[in-house]
Amino acid sequence: MKLVFEEKKFRLHGKSSLLGSITLDKQLYTTYVDKVLKKKYDQTTKPEIMSAEDLALAYADTEDVPDLDKETTGFYRDANGGLIMKAYQIKGFLKEASGALKDMFNLTSYIKKVDNYVFILEDEIPIMRDGKQLTEADGFLERPLRANTLQGPRVALARSEEITGDWYVDITIKVLMNNSTAKGQKFDMELIENLLSYGELKGLLQWRNGGHGSFSYEEIESDI
Repeated sequence: MKLVFEEKKFRLHGKSSLLGSITLDKQLYTTYVDKVLKKKYDQTTKPEIMSAEDLALAYADTEDVPDLDKETTGFYRDANGGLIMKAYQIKGFLKEASGALKDMFNLTSYIKKVDNYVFILEDEIPIMRDGKQLTEADGFLERPLRANTLQGPRVALARSEEITGDWYVDITIKVLMNNSTAKGQKFDMELIENLLSYGELKGLLQWRNGGHGSFSYEEIESDI
């Protein structure tokens, strides 16, 4: 039996501002996160990358709360300094969309299926505007985060690089054809397009619950 694939290229058009989601301080984990998280997690399971919201809540749950206004989350850069997304961030969106729509589309084991059947062919995905890759963000967005912890209510400040509207990214999605089962629907390109439609409601990267990173999509011609 020969494996069968379906492949399409899409352009995701930003409908709202996009916020960077990785820390720009290379020493952040040495100075703060290692110190904080070693109290709560085994080092083998500690996440390598945390969002500003995750960091703020982790700090707020300890006696040792740093000033998050000195820390900023931002975007990945390529070797030339251009702003990019990573393939895993697109797959993360597809997993979250699958979870939100699982009852509507009868999806089971959706995390495993996205991992095993769905592939983003570009590892580094340029963030574009007007036909050119962006080399810097448009500015920063700061917002307070509140949490009720064992030490009482805490407030921290999250700060992220921000790209305003009119951004877009081009991605190529390749799907390994699979079958529906008695328990769940197959993951095919039609389903992928339904998941991409969810991006208009809840999009990519940081603070997507607040409406940031939303996008529409269109199919475009492949470069090959």
